[in-house]
Amino acid sequence: MMHSETLSTALYTVLAVAVFVLMVWLRLTRAKRAGKYGEANIKLRLSGLPESKYTVFDDIMIHNASGTETIQIDHVVLSPYGIFVIETKNYQGWIYGSEHAEKWTQNIYGNKHELFNPLLQNDTHIRALRKLLSDHKYLPFISIITFPAKADIRVDASEGHVVYWSQLVRTIKSYRERRIEDSDLQAIARQIRSANITDKETRSRHNAGVKGAAH
Repeated sequence: MMHSETLSTALYTVLAVAVFVLMVWLRLTRAKRAGKYGEANIKLRLSGLPESKYTVFDDIMIHNASGTETIQIDHVVLSPYGIFVIETKNYQGWIYGSEHAEKWTQNIYGNKHELFNPLLQNDTHIRALRKLLSDHKYLPFISIITFPAKADIRVDASEGHVVYWSQLVRTIKSYRERRIEDSDLQAIARQIRSANITDKETRSRHNAGVKGAAH
């Protein structure tokens, strides 16, 4: 009888651990799928920009400003009117926080979760691009954070844009003053393509590091 109880306890423990591992895996893969869907959605929207004026780069990986780590940028749009650096989020619920706060809050029916301020995250991306393109002085970078309609954005930003997916292209097209010459645009495009890290092993290490930092 004692042996049977011990075996039952062991089986229960194994099942409990298996369920926990499954729940964690489902949560991680759900977040990954949501992120990939968001990036694919934005990629499709950006593909409608006129190629004569806009060059779109998706899923760019370059070294950070100090050269010590890699960073991944969802989308970069190069145009005569500026360089738009886009961070895509696929969150729902109320999203609120201040422009310079380290963390923002996601509130879903009273369940609150912290997220790293994506404007600060995008600042890191812009610093890396400035370092990469340092031969070109006074380049205008425009930071854009974009959320789906299922989010309720409650953030005011004066040094960047926090908009819905549906507003992204309109926001980009609202910039109409030429700031970059055609000759520079061609050189900048070549530099971004050349710096983009496509090596699968490096990208896998980067993604593993991002997952580790999230925990």
